[in-house]
Amino acid sequence: MKIQIFGMGCARKIRYTLTCIKCNTTFDEKETVSHCLRCGGPLDVRYPDPKPLPRLKNLRNNKNRMFGFDDSFDFLEKMSLLPFKGENRVSLGEGNTPLIHAENIGKSLGMPNLYLKVEGANPTGAFKDRGSSVEITKALEMGGKAVVCASTGNMAASVAAYCAKAEIPCYVIIPEKTPMGKLAQSIAYGAKVIRVRGDYDDCVRLSVQMSKRYRYYLAGDYAFRLEGQKTTAYEIMRQLNIHDGPLLTPDWVVVPVGCGTNLSAIYKGFKELMALGLIGKMPRFVCAQPEKVPTIAEAWRQRLDHYFPVKHISTIAFAVGIGVPLDDKKVLKALYESHGYAETSSEEDILGAQLNLGKREALFVEPSGALPIAVLPKLLEKHIIRPEETVVGILTGNGLKDPRSILSSDVDSPVIDPAMDEIERCFPVKNEIINNT
Repeated sequence: MKIQIFGMGCARKIRYTLTCIKCNTTFDEKETVSHCLRCGGPLDVRYPDPKPLPRLKNLRNNKNRMFGFDDSFDFLEKMSLLPFKGENRVSLGEGNTPLIHAENIGKSLGMPNLYLKVEGANPTGAFKDRGSSVEITKALEMGGKAVVCASTGNMAASVAAYCAKAEIPCYVIIPEKTPMGKLAQSIAYGAKVIRVRGDYDDCVRLSVQMSKRYRYYLAGDYAFRLEGQKTTAYEIMRQLNIHDGPLLTPDWVVVPVGCGTNLSAIYKGFKELMALGLIGKMPRFVCAQPEKVPTIAEAWRQRLDHYFPVKHISTIAFAVGIGVPLDDKKVLKALYESHGYAETSSEEDILGAQLNLGKREALFVEPSGALPIAVLPKLLEKHIIRPEETVVGILTGNGLKDPRSILSSDVDSPVIDPAMDEIERCFPVKNEIINNT
């Protein structure tokens, strides 16, 4: 297969393979795009080692060349290694999401260099859109007559939206308790939605069976999805280095983890930048999970190369409530190689972080998206992260996707009759305020 890499001069053609990360068996994409047919391991899209670019000595004058600072710059087409030609891409304008300097929360934690990547600004409100763009593009290229995927909600909505844009039928299989916001999105985009009395793992099993029986394209946390989601790394570098001065690379990247695909994808993006000679060091990665679902965190603590089994999944961070993470081996490899860390958070701290983001940074995220903020106090207390280090937290989804935790919190929202004395009963006005008006 051939693709193009854009950005550093003329376009050049390169090749890629689908390779099992366990046994190194290589497959053609017409054989499988999801798992190794020999050992069942996950697949990785691998390109020949990119030729390192000459180190740019005068970073102050050459950052524009390195990271393409231009309002119309599109990393998916102009710089990243992708398994298709850019002009064929199915797109809804994903990516280029804000990187916010979290000055208020950073000040409260004593962290002057805390940044938040707001992935809820993607078209369907979650980071999944980056990967869906690539997956649905590949589905069309490979002649898929329909697409099927399993999801806890965000991927279902995202895949449904990109299938609608591509005018290809879409089937999504989700747990019965999927939040209404995500269910509504999938229905609005025209997907055929199947709700299962079971968990995410049951949905995955059914989606695989359905794809085989009807020869539908199987979308999900598989090899091609990482190729879209790795562009988050490119954007972080671009956005951190808009201003003049020495090149700034994050010391830490903190990512909520369910299946593990997003963390391993962002890690892959930074590895590509490193291989190209565009950055001089790799960030360290933190896997952030709920205490109730420590599938990767506990595996990391025990130095395993596969997930730690968790039964009876129940957490307000529904999007990462996954008992069998599909990319466990990839995410654990990323943690070990980056000398990273894994940390968990209580349900109370997740809700507190969600409220904190809204009150202090005007960022409304779903509970799973608040995990990077929820685990930061622990990481500081344990001296894993130093206060002065540059830290980027990935806020994975918009709060409107799953507002149940906020609505069920203790925050008072009184209902009153239309009278001023009713207002003053609920919110007593101090005399000095009245006297000053």
